[in-house]
Amino acid sequence: MKAFSSWGMAQNLNDSQITEALEAVARRGFNAVTVAPNGVGIQAEWSKYQNVAGARFFTATPFASSLGPAWATMDHIVAESQRLGITVLFSFFVSFAESGIGPDLVAASQTDAYDYGVAVASRYRGAPNIVWHVEADTDWQPGDPIGRRLDNVFRGIADTETTPRLIVAEPHPGGSGYGMFISEEGTGNSVYEWLHLSTNAVYDYGDHAVDQFDAVWNEAGATEYPVWDSEPPYASSPHYGEDSRAELRERNYSTFIRGGYGINYGDEDWWRFGKPGIFDGGLQWDEVPDSPTTVDAELAWRLLDAHVKDPTWTRDEGAFVKSGLGSGDTKSAAGYSRTWGLVYKPHASSITVDLAIFTTDAVHVQWYDPTTGRYTNVGDLPTTGTHEIQHPGNNASGKPDWVLVVDGFPP
Repeated sequence: MKAFSSWGMAQNLNDSQITEALEAVARRGFNAVTVAPNGVGIQAEWSKYQNVAGARFFTATPFASSLGPAWATMDHIVAESQRLGITVLFSFFVSFAESGIGPDLVAASQTDAYDYGVAVASRYRGAPNIVWHVEADTDWQPGDPIGRRLDNVFRGIADTETTPRLIVAEPHPGGSGYGMFISEEGTGNSVYEWLHLSTNAVYDYGDHAVDQFDAVWNEAGATEYPVWDSEPPYASSPHYGEDSRAELRERNYSTFIRGGYGINYGDEDWWRFGKPGIFDGGLQWDEVPDSPTTVDAELAWRLLDAHVKDPTWTRDEGAFVKSGLGSGDTKSAAGYSRTWGLVYKPHASSITVDLAIFTTDAVHVQWYDPTTGRYTNVGDLPTTGTHEIQHPGNNASGKPDWVLVVDGFPP
């Protein structure tokens, strides 16, 4: 799941712009968008519960009245996404303070929350391309008012759906999906009886991409859950102190090479679609799909799709890479299948790999430039043991990050 955070799409774009945006997302290899139809109020200029034409998402009080005419905009997003093979992460955007739906959902009754869940699930019962999504962005307990309202929303959804959908969540900053949600599941008024996540999640703005992901992957009690990167730093944000373009590449590759289920990639100039946001990178929203960071992401998806979808793909725990991984922010991400291997190396050093793990007689080894998609050939090597492979120098952007690609010959 390669989602492009598109929180404000249903509020800030008309139908033709939505089609343009979704086609641009698909063109760059993304297969999902995260959309918050119920209200994003990050700045005062945002009009919650209203689309760009002024139509309302509720006929009266939010969550305490029926769905309004603005849901036609969300219908268009879902239908166009289905046409393009895109999954919609339908987000209940709680967020922080007054910025999201939290205060209005809490002000509604438990019955209102249930009825809202029924209404939304009924409207999209025939849409196969929806995943339910909770955007927390702040911490709370399941027994708190917002926790009880959300659980009743999902009770309404569960009572309405014929086939349950995946449920994913973005926890509070620095937390995990397991810590905030999954570990609180159960029966009763102080736990989540109906809000049951399908995945664990990373929410960390740090730059140690491999270590951050591995910590959640190995989280005690949650090892059977697939993991997704629910809120990596966005392009055009100040969260990375070093070269942000290179750091974003590191995050994209590390997430999937280390076994990730998905990523919620974002750009500060995209998700707000012309409204004031938290940060401003200086681009118009329709310029973002052609920006260097978005093109880098497309090049990552192109390589990763050809390899990590292999059902035998596994994270490398030392069987493949014997030396040269590095540590901290420069730690390499390594993984392999029976016939493929990838190592994203963000720093310049040689690397020693054991090719005996592959089931083919020989492998073809190349370096992949993550800024151009071009290969530098290393050669054909026998799968008879360890080999030291020299780093090729800086890539076309002048940075040292490359991806080592090991492709097995047909057995």
